[in-house]
Amino acid sequence: RGVLKAAAAEISWLRCAEVTPGFMETDMLKAFDARYLEIERSKRPTGRFSTPDEIAAEILPLLVEQELL
Repeated sequence: RGVLKAAAAEISWLRCAEVTPGFMETDMLKAFDARYLEIERSKRPTGRFSTPDEIAAEILPLLVEQELL
């Protein structure tokens, strides 16, 4: 976040946005112990991790807003 803020402050033409999803429901989670994942899921309001499609749905409006699509 700091790098994006510094870059945006230094380079006036640079447009920055961020999405910070944390864990996502993908096959990569198989590398973690199920007990750890259950603890992490319980920390979220929904009790689950986001899906890649949900994250993409957050990114798309940012691209449209920045006129990149």
